[in-house]
Parts: sequence; C-alpha cells; structure tokens
Amino acid sequence: MVHATAPGQEHIDQHPDDTITPPASSSAPERKKLHILDLPTELIIQISDFLSLFSTASFAFCNKRLATLIGRQSWTSLHTQPKERIQFLAILSRDLPHRHACHGCARLHSSKSIPRPGDVNAWQQSKYCTQTSSLGGHPGAEPLHVSNYFSPYCVCFAHVQLVLKRHYHGAPHGISLQDLNSTNIRLITDDAYFFSVEARIADGELLLRSQEWIVSSQLPREQFVDRRVAHAVCRHLMTYNTIFGLDDSLTGLMKCQLSHQLRDDNDFECSCMRLHQCLTCPMDYRLDVVDMQHLGPTLCVTKWFTLGTGSTVHDPFWNGHDLSADEPLLHGLPLGSIRSRYESHDGISDSDLRASNRRMMLRFLFIDEGCLALQAGGLGWKQIGCGQKIDISEAEDLARVRRRVFTPSRLKDAWLLAAGYSMVVVLVLQCVCRMLGRHG
Repeated sequence: MVHATAPGQEHIDQHPDDTITPPASSSAPERKKLHILDLPTELIIQISDFLSLFSTASFAFCNKRLATLIGRQSWTSLHTQPKERIQFLAILSRDLPHRHACHGCARLHSSKSIPRPGDVNAWQQSKYCTQTSSLGGHPGAEPLHVSNYFSPYCVCFAHVQLVLKRHYHGAPHGISLQDLNSTNIRLITDDAYFFSVEARIADGELLLRSQEWIVSSQLPREQFVDRRVAHAVCRHLMTYNTIFGLDDSLTGLMKCQLSHQLRDDNDFECSCMRLHQCLTCPMDYRLDVVDMQHLGPTLCVTKWFTLGTGSTVHDPFWNGHDLSADEPLLHGLPLGSIRSRYESHDGISDSDLRASNRRMMLRFLFIDEGCLALQAGGLGWKQIGCGQKIDISEAEDLARVRRRVFTPSRLKDAWLLAAGYSMVVVLVLQCVCRMLGRHG
C-alpha cells in the first residue's frame, strides 16, 4: 500500500490506481443550478432564431413564459408548412401514449381509431381522417395491400408508426407486433386462398413475412398458369405483364416450377427454386409449387418486406410500396438482405412455417363433389358469390354457409332480426283481433 497525506488528514491506505480527492470545504458556496428561463430575454430569442420552425414551435410550447417571449407566430406558420407541422405533431405524440401524428391529414389521431390490418369489417381509414391536402396530407399514406390474392389484410403507415412507437417507448404507447399478425382463408369459386403474415423488428425497421397459398382443385397442372385468375407477387411482377410489354419473369418462374412437378424432379437444383426480389419494392420472395395430394397443385409464395422506420412517409422503404408513385425508384438492397435480417431474429423459420401452413390446409380443406370445401372449425373468413362477406367462427356449421343460409355474425344483428319478427307478429295479431271484434 502507498501512504499519502492530505493536509489536515490522517494517513490513508490507497491503491496505486486510486486518486485522492480532498473533501470539499464546508465553507465553499454551493453552485446555483441554472434554468433556461434564467437566461436573458434577448438570448432566448436568439436561440429560437437558430431553430427550425417545428423546433421553435416545440420550444414555445414548453411553458407560458417561452410562449410569450417567442410568440405564437411559429404555431400559426405550421398551417402553411406541412412537413414542419408533421414533425411538430410527431414530437407532441411522444408524450401522448394513445395518440399519433397522422401523415394523411396532419392531425393527432387516437391510436384506438386505427383498425387492425386483418379486420375485414373495419374501414381502411379512421373516420376522423379527412385526408385534406391543405394541412399536408400525403399520398404515401395510402395502405399497402400485402396480399395479392383477395385477403383484406393491408398495412397503413399508422401501423408502422404505432408498432415502432411501442418498441421505443413501451406500453401503453402504440400497438404490439402481435396486432399485425394474421391468418385467414377464403374460398372463391373452386379455389382456396390461404394467407398468413407475421411481423418483426430489426435494426429499427418493421419487417413483415407473408405466405400465400393458392389451391386449385379444378385445373390440371399444365393449365395452372394460364387460368383466368392472374397470379402476382407485387404490382410489378404479374403473370399478365406480357400483355403490357412489361417484365414477365414471374410467368417463366411458375412454368419452370410446374415443369419440375410434372417430371417429379424437385430434387434438381434450378434457379426458379432460389430466392428472388423485386427491384422496386423492398421485398424478397420465393416461389414454390407444392403437391398437396388430393387438393391438387398449389402455389406457395413467401415474401419478406421492409416497411422502414415509421418516422416519415418519405422513407424510401415505405415509398417503395407506394402505388401512387409515378416514377418508382430502385431500392438497391442486396438480394436476400431483407430475408436474412428477418430470419435472424427469434421465431418460427420459413421452412417450419411452410410445413405448418401445409398441415393446416390439409386439415381444414377437403374435396366435396369435385369442389374445395372447408371443414367445420376452420379459421378466418370466406366469400361466396360477388361481394358477399361472411365471418366464420369455430363453432359455426360451414355446411350452412355453403348453402347460402345467412347466419348473423353479431349478437346485435340477431336481436334486431328477432325484434323485427316479433313486431310483425304483434301487428298481425292486432289486425286479426280488430277484424274479429268488428264482425262480433
């Protein structure tokens, strides 16, 4: 040990790496903590002059004295500066757990007013969203339809905002990742459309993995591609692109996959079985044609998306999915980068997901009189005919649905229906009693 002597102190045992700090004198004056409001008025005004408009508006919003010193001009100027207004609202929403800045109408919305992506009975937009361009509404706030096969699932920019808000600030802010997960199945004519989606966060970005299965029991494998329903991976890759002189690589991939099925040489490594990407949409995808035994040829499309950080609708990864973009830009992401980031996080792998979804379809789908049908206890919802949507619960007998016998999906509808019948019966009885009274 090294002995060091401080003035007025005993010898102190000290480690060689330690530093002796004499205690502060009791007579030393305490340093006064300075507050920003203690600064001169001129200095506060000079500070505000160096700030951007949304920062100045936030600065003036701190308390009444700053609002008086800086003035209300910064707040009124936000009406003519949509980008600054959105950033100001985004700052306010950080301290409001149940609010978020809507990029569609440049207002604060209640998070509870945003429907979940897979809610078939919900509006696409909040009823409070006016989409007024005078307040800075942006076309990039339009929802993204993840599925290209009739599923109601779509993601609004607000979903990206709210999920990442909870990620950074915790509950009760925003919504959870599980709120974006969805599974549903639809029967249309002689085909079944199965869709599942899961969300994860990687490097501050919201990533989605979707899987779509198209089961057709009425067409031979040779005609699967040339059917009346157009296949698509995204808005750029579709099977009828050749009509418009666009990229028709998807049709070639599907025909190549089907040829392997016909020759039963799926063990052969071919480029059609590898991972692919859209050069415009920030998305990786893989295409598989799966033999589903008695259910016939099945197309399985697995896609991995990145939707960006949720900070602005101008995020290139969100804008890459914007249907209203006149000149889409190339995202420049390496092939497989989105998939690898998604799969590197904990959760079910894509191969396990494919096996699980296949078992689920074999369990719930069967052939009835040459047509695909859904077992009782199935999941999701289906459509019969044009525009007629019917929710399906696990306890419902789906045979009644196939005969188009309508069963109210809500208790309220059932009560209204019963009340209507009761009123009709009462009115008929009253009329009969009056007629009998007159004759009597």
